Amino acid sequence: MEQLEKETNDNLFQRQKQLFPKWFANHMKILRHQGSPEAIDELYSLASRPDRRVSLYHSCVVNGIQFHTKDRDDRHTTQNSGVLVLGDHYEDMIDFYGVLLNVVVLDYIFNNQVVLFKCEWFDTDPNKKRLQDDGVLRCINVDNKWYEEDPYVLASQAQQIFYVNDPKLGSSWKVVQKVLHRHIFDVPEQTTTNDSENDNEDPTTEEAYQENDSTDIVWSVNQDCNVLQYQRAYGDPSYIDIENVVDHGRRFENDDLTAFINDQDETLVDYCSEDNENSDEEDHDSDSDSDS
Repeated sequence: MEQLEKETNDNLFQRQKQLFPKWFANHMKILRHQGSPEAIDELYSLASRPDRRVSLYHSCVVNGIQFHTKDRDDRHTTQNSGVLVLGDHYEDMIDFYGVLLNVVVLDYIFNNQVVLFKCEWFDTDPNKKRLQDDGVLRCINVDNKWYEEDPYVLASQAQQIFYVNDPKLGSSWKVVQKVLHRHIFDVPEQTTTNDSENDNEDPTTEEAYQENDSTDIVWSVNQDCNVLQYQRAYGDPSYIDIENVVDHGRRFENDDLTAFINDQDETLVDYCSEDNENSDEEDHDSDSDSDS
């Protein structure tokens, strides 16, 4: 930006958007050739640009939360495609509301990957009165779209939200619902200077996990580099099979918000079922002992 300002202040952001990739690539090549410690593998791989062959998926798990594309949601009774991202709109930080269209995985050299969400954004420009907030409920108009030329965000930037029909304002309006997911905790990262303390640090401060007890699979998404992997118990890590992620979405029945809030999470049902089975076995053993 400083170099562009020396030339002219006209269209700074557009010129930076167009010229930055080439400048970044040349800059990193020079630093790499000079042996600069700033030219780390991650930055150099980004500067080298990704493979032209990209992978598209309709589902993935990010930080323990499952996202589906809008196309997949339309064919199911669950909703997992709502996306909320904090972004810059004419130098003002606002909330962008949208739906997930595609999960794009880019492959770089040195086995690096970047996971992007391609989204469709609803036009909630504050000057156009397409967002209403009475302090209790926030409603948005979903008829108009914007930022169609800028649909991509990092998967780690996205928060999951849900849209509920607004019977008061009509079908063009949706009530935005933010939900605190069960068994997902926002744990702040802990920074220590003692290596021994780092060794004993709870891994949940670095990564978010979701376990499937029936298959001994642990889903893992690193918050920094967004690498999607899974690891079987006592096995080597492998790429995540995003096509076959278990559906843990929230269910909507007749747009009933009460049913939406009270819907039981499948994982918890499994846990309760296992506990009941164990308790039944214990009761049976105790009855046998008493009979003998």
